[in-house]
Amino acid sequence: MPNIRDLPNELLLWIISHLDDNNVDLTAALLQHNTNINAFYRGKIPLIRAFQYSSTAIHKLLLNRRELDINI
Repeated sequence: MPNIRDLPNELLLWIISHLDDNNVDLTAALLQHNTNINAFYRGKIPLIRAFQYSSTAIHKLLLNRRELDINI
C-alpha cells in the first residue's frame, strides 16, 4: 500500500498548505520527514499557499520552521 510520505515533496507541501486546524498534527508529521519547506509548487512556496487556503495554526507551524527562507 502506498505511503503518503512517498509522494513527491511538492505534493506533500501542497497538502500541508491546504489543511485546517484539525490537521496540525498531520502537518507537523509531514514537516518532520525531510520535506523542503522552500520548494516551489506551481510557482509558490507552501507558506504563500497556506495564507490563501489554510488555518492560522498551520501558518504558525510553517512560520516557526528554521529552514523557512522568506526571501525566496
